[in-house]
Amino acid sequence: MRLTTGSQVLEMPLIVSLDPHAPFTLKDRKAQYEAAMEGARLFARMSELVDRLNGYRVVAASRAKDLAQDDALRKDLDALAQKADTVARTSSRHPREARSPARSVFVSTSLTSTMASCHTKGGLASTRSKRVSVLERELADVEKRAQALGAEELPPLNQKLKAAGLREIAQADAVEAGQELFAARTLEEALEGAQEQEATTRRREHD
Repeated sequence: MRLTTGSQVLEMPLIVSLDPHAPFTLKDRKAQYEAAMEGARLFARMSELVDRLNGYRVVAASRAKDLAQDDALRKDLDALAQKADTVARTSSRHPREARSPARSVFVSTSLTSTMASCHTKGGLASTRSKRVSVLERELADVEKRAQALGAEELPPLNQKLKAAGLREIAQADAVEAGQELFAARTLEEALEGAQEQEATTRRREHD
């Protein structure tokens, strides 16, 4: 660091160190940061996974909309959508999350609280790291079920779709459809929140 006053120049090193009053060590802070980054990676994986599962339902419904109710292919498409829904619901920790078609299906209360603790000063970094590890194993299990769904159900279904002159279902298409669904729901929730806020403001002004 340099301080210049007229012809005088003073220089001294600027040392950045941990606050001596902090209730944690530098090692704790590094472990906290690593746990937070791992949690962020889990969020990204969860988002892609739930987008794909939601997309299966959206794309299956799109392919089935012009088919007769008793058409065998429509029943197969409905079955794919139901199985994707089952994987999503059984992966959730909370009944409300299980009913939600948005990404919160996989963003469990445990991961949310763990991420919050990662950004809180102090605490046991090792405990947070263990929580993230447990959630990572649970996510990996759901990913395996989703992967099996795509590997076992899509090939024979796509053959039937092709034979019927309909577009096959690709996992990339499912992810894109899921992302569009998420964006639409997010916008819808934002608009509803704005309307509620506006109504609350009007009531206060009226009172």
